[in-house]
Amino acid sequence: RGFYEALRDHPTTLSAVFGDIDWLAAMNEPAPAEQLRVHLVTPQFFEALGAQAMLGRALTPNDEREQTGTPPAVLSYGFWQRRFQSDPRALGRMLTLHGHRFTIIGVMGREFNGIAADSSPDVRVPLRTFPLLTLETTERPAYMTFEIAGRLKPGVTLLQAQAECQSQIGRASCR
Repeated sequence: RGFYEALRDHPTTLSAVFGDIDWLAAMNEPAPAEQLRVHLVTPQFFEALGAQAMLGRALTPNDEREQTGTPPAVLSYGFWQRRFQSDPRALGRMLTLHGHRFTIIGVMGREFNGIAADSSPDVRVPLRTFPLLTLETTERPAYMTFEIAGRLKPGVTLLQAQAECQSQIGRASCR
């Protein structure tokens, strides 16, 4: 996360920096149990993309702060249809992921995939909940992808943003 934090905290070419981690998590409730594709998202994820929930609300920077109670979760449209039969009363219900409860606060629209053009995860949760979705008895994987994206400030070119990105990490992997 050091690179993400450097871009987020000291941007010169970007107006917003956001990202997500794609993770598989066991959903124990509601039954039947299944493995879900979960995205752990940064606080500015939905706001930077200009995305609003179709039902309820999307995650906000406020959801990233440690709070009492269960952490929030936002469902994809497809998952909401498949597991909750498009029932608006899914809001406020609980999901249990890796033995930890999450409160459903929103459902995204059918067309929203986030920063991926082709698919959407089943559920999105705040990045701060990552420790809840890993098993304490096993080691975390040596490799995982933290996808980072940004919005250009007005008047900034892509080449300028790529140069800033490359200066932060010292190699040419910014696109």
